[in-house]
Amino acid sequence: MLRSLCILGAGSLCLMVHNGRLSDCLFVACIKERLSSPRPWFKVLVYVAAKLVRIATALLKNEETFSWHIEGGTEAVGA
Repeated sequence: MLRSLCILGAGSLCLMVHNGRLSDCLFVACIKERLSSPRPWFKVLVYVAAKLVRIATALLKNEETFSWHIEGGTEAVGA
């Protein structure tokens, strides 16, 4: 159930990126790169869902607030 919700959220996020509704940041650029590749749509969704889960886990583990623009975060977000 939780996996399905994460994939649905990733699908919504990918559609927003595809339609140009999100401002550019490292994560959006990474999603655009994945969407433009020859990978199947569902594999991109699973990648984005897993990335969102990793971000949420790190935030909960370190008790931090979320920011798209973290100094020096180019490798962490784009990986």
